[in-house]
Amino acid sequence: TRWLVRENSKVYDKLNHIVVHPPVRAEKHHTNKGDCITLVNVSKLKGSEMFYKLVNAFPDAKFLAVEGAYENQDLRDLKNVEIVKHTSDMPGDVWSRTKILLMPSEYESYGMAGVEALASGIPVIASATTGLVEALSYSGIFVDKDDTDGWVEALRDLLEDEEAYESASYLASKRSKEINPDEELRNWVNAVEKLVE
Repeated sequence: TRWLVRENSKVYDKLNHIVVHPPVRAEKHHTNKGDCITLVNVSKLKGSEMFYKLVNAFPDAKFLAVEGAYENQDLRDLKNVEIVKHTSDMPGDVWSRTKILLMPSEYESYGMAGVEALASGIPVIASATTGLVEALSYSGIFVDKDDTDGWVEALRDLLEDEEAYESASYLASKRSKEINPDEELRNWVNAVEKLVE
């Protein structure tokens, strides 16, 4: 990511380097949206505590907790939360059921789940980690990870204001169209080929 290059400029300034973001092909993730509020990887690092605060604040909303492949999972048996096992079929098992994605993460080097969600016009409410700001850009709805009132307000806006939701969905789709991995992958191939010439 570009922010890692900036943060380690003393190292990278002395090296030939390129940035290759984790490649996400929008057409592989695009699907019709669902009606759930989703957290992918229900761990403390990814913001499970804030997720459950929102679950309690919106008892009539439907929440989806998607098990992650790493970190201890904070899974709780609550009436308005459905748990989805770790899956390789994110469009079918997750994005087709998601209306809003929550990313109250402590850290994200990039945020592939957010980029995948954008492909279906799913608004993303996220903490302003440098990785998520780079990935989501203007389409992200950023809230301090510990600001419970801010998260409640941001989620309420999207749930209760149809115009606000449609605007956020439009920006998500617009941002998704800008994230095309082809050029970066071509640069990667060229760089590798130069090493073996």
